[in-house]
Amino acid sequence: MGGCVSISVPCDQTLSQVGRCLSQKASYIRKLQENVGTLQTATQELKDLRDDLLTRVTLEEEKGQRRLATVQRWLSNVETIESQVNELLLASGTAEVSRSFRSRFEYGKKVFKKIKEVNNLKSRADFKVMAERVPRSKVEERLIYPVVGMTAMTEKVFSSLMEDEVGTLGLYGMGGCR
Repeated sequence: MGGCVSISVPCDQTLSQVGRCLSQKASYIRKLQENVGTLQTATQELKDLRDDLLTRVTLEEEKGQRRLATVQRWLSNVETIESQVNELLLASGTAEVSRSFRSRFEYGKKVFKKIKEVNNLKSRADFKVMAERVPRSKVEERLIYPVVGMTAMTEKVFSSLMEDEVGTLGLYGMGGCR
């Protein structure tokens, strides 16, 4: 007779999850050229966003405003990602990447992650405000205008003081008198 205990293990969900995981990992190699092209396009779009933002920020700074820290941080992140992408794209032509299955897999995985990072930066590029007004300083600097004719008047007074017959010297009004 048959056994009275049967164990049922649902394998459908487990197998489908394993299949999806393997499919994604296989796409690192299978779609490598497509992903490299996508990375190049996304990076160029990111550079265009950076250039547009820099133009707008420069216009605001010329009006006497100061760049926000979030904008500066985003621009720094773009520079970092841009250099990382350039290094990654330069590595695509090396013999190490094309030689073994493992190196192509690792390279494809890095390309896929960089695409995500670039797209994440692109999505954070929507700045409503890029610069703020610089607060006025508490001490306001005033211009000092040079006095015209001061040296001539000083020399005239000094020469009068040096004369022997002058005992008292009085200066009155704008021009003074002796």
